[in-house]
Order: sequence, then C-alpha cells, then structure tokens
Amino acid sequence: MNNFQYQVYMRSFYKRMRPDLTDSEFYKWKETYKLGEMFMNQLSMRNNLEILRAAVSGQTSLSPSRRGAFEETSRKLTAPFVKHYRYTVPRTWKDASTIVAWMQTKLDRIGKYELGYPLAQPTMTPDQVQGKQDALVDRFVREMRKAPKAATEESE
Repeated sequence: MNNFQYQVYMRSFYKRMRPDLTDSEFYKWKETYKLGEMFMNQLSMRNNLEILRAAVSGQTSLSPSRRGAFEETSRKLTAPFVKHYRYTVPRTWKDASTIVAWMQTKLDRIGKYELGYPLAQPTMTPDQVQGKQDALVDRFVREMRKAPKAATEESE
C-alpha cells in the first residue's frame, strides 16, 4: 500500500466504520448508531438532573435504597461511554456495534408494541386512526392480563 492509498484508508476509516455492510445497510446502521448516542446522552443528562433533584430535596430521597439505582446508572453513563459535550468520540468497531445492538433491542421493543410516533399517518382516515388506537389498547390489556414471569427470568 503506497502513501496515497494509506491516507485514503485512514480518512475513510471514521466515515465508514462497517466496511462489511452495503450502502443501504450501512445507512440504517449509522442512523441507529446516531440514535443510540443521542439516547445515551439524553439518559445521562436526565440521570444527572434526577441526582441533583434528590440532593436538593433532602435526606429522604438520599436513602441507600434509592441512591443505588442512580449510582449504578451513573457508572454506566460516564465519559468513555457517552459523548456529553464532545463533538466526536473515537470509538472502535466493537464499541459502535455494541451501541447499535443495544439500540436495536430498544427499537425492536418499540416496534413490537407499536409505540413509534406518530401513530396516525397523514393519509389515514379518523376511523383508521381510532381502529389502530383500539388495537393498541387491546394489546396492552392482553399483555397486562398475562401471568407474571418467573423470578429466574431476567427482564430487559
């Protein structure tokens, strides 16, 4: 590999973290990656605000039982994992793929329960919108009536 080829390779490395994907697959992967980063940043910001609220509101909210959840989440959302105020974060292929896989599980759950917004499309009639909302309510009622999962199963 000559110098020019090496420079092209290094420039394209950060633009194309997944050279094994086709263009359309890479576009979907990249959008999911961006969405995952935005979600983690928002989660980190809201967690920090909740910790601040708990600190200001007094001793009752700082009990060890309540504090544990915030501390655990704060450790997961620290600087190496979340972008925060930085413009870019140098990530490896493995790190970026982990974010995409984690976000894909969230998106699958959103799709399963039809929670993607907007629920009503502009081309739908009011009867179609009402039917879709009724179907969603019926699904939630069915899910709530199911027996609880066993204690050994881990919820996501």
